[in-house]
Amino acid sequence: MSGKVMLMWAGGKESALVYKKLVDAGYQVAKLCVLTDEGKGVYNNTLRGVRTQRNFIPIEVIQAQAAAIGVELVQISIADISSLREYYDSLAEWAQKCQQVYSEFKTEGGTHIAFGYFNSMCLESKNVGVVGLEPLYPLMGMIEEQIVDDFVTSGFKAKIIRTNRNLYGLEAMHHLCGCEWDANVRQEIRDNNISVIGEDGSFGMICFDGPIYNTPLPIVYGEVLRFNVDEHMSTAKLSDMNAFNVLQVGATRAFLQMSIQ
Repeated sequence: MSGKVMLMWAGGKESALVYKKLVDAGYQVAKLCVLTDEGKGVYNNTLRGVRTQRNFIPIEVIQAQAAAIGVELVQISIADISSLREYYDSLAEWAQKCQQVYSEFKTEGGTHIAFGYFNSMCLESKNVGVVGLEPLYPLMGMIEEQIVDDFVTSGFKAKIIRTNRNLYGLEAMHHLCGCEWDANVRQEIRDNNISVIGEDGSFGMICFDGPIYNTPLPIVYGEVLRFNVDEHMSTAKLSDMNAFNVLQVGATRAFLQMSIQ
């Protein structure tokens, strides 16, 4: 296979594994594309600044990933959303911005846009065919344990950077925030009948080392921040975060602060 690919990047395990699979299959990954929002006012102004959606990874960490891979990073930004209505109203703008980036990539000789989804399509894929590019889903059809096996045997390393105990009511979920996603942690997750890759929203990760990087990421990990959503967010903001991050009334969340050396 061959072709010039832009990979939609989120910083975690699926993104890293897809990159490797694309290269192994003979594709040229020419660009990474990340979706971000401004993050202003989130959680009493504690988690602020440009960040990837859903996992709250600071943009400078994503930039460090792209630099360690040696690939150009393209950023698609959307404004902060303060209500569920604004979220749905923003979808058209979001799709339009994706289409613009895809069109520019097409004029540069791009042939494909790749995604890390393995059991569903996504909003970002809607306009790929419209601009004359082909979508790629290298993980599509794989089950979670297959993804785990491929990720681990390939030599990747990841750390849990976000947890949500609301889905399972497990207070123990929060002690996993900041832990490396090693064999012991994966077994604990399985023992509690939680998705071993966090696909259900129970946790999120960052891939910080592996065969796609020229060097391990120089990440400095800070404290784990823990929030009761009811205490830190308005009702309107709660609706928004339900749409984006599987948050619900009464949920508590933990986030690992990160920066680059």
